[in-house]
Amino acid sequence: MAKNQKYLDILFTDIKLHTIKPRKPVSLGRKISKSITSKKAGRAFSRNIKITKDGKLELSIPLGKEFIDALEKARKQGKQLRIIMPKNGIPVYFGKDVIERLQAVVKRQRKRRQKT
Repeated sequence: MAKNQKYLDILFTDIKLHTIKPRKPVSLGRKISKSITSKKAGRAFSRNIKITKDGKLELSIPLGKEFIDALEKARKQGKQLRIIMPKNGIPVYFGKDVIERLQAVVKRQRKRRQKT
């Protein structure tokens, strides 16, 4: 990050879905705060995904006190926090654990079909 850069960008690059829940997910605000301090990119985890009645995924991002603290930390460094979303939306991928689980289900189904 350049010293004269006046913005601190939060870029949502992708979403990965997992079958295994993170045990103690760190809040988005805390991850942002750590990234501001370390000046390195980070990855956040959330359990706040719901499937709506019409089958769409809904992700809520609670900002909370830690996010406000991260915002203040950026302001003290003379930077403005920006949240950037890709124009075409955020791509959603299956995590490795989801792929492995789906492969296991398909394998079980094939075995059942072969028995009948």
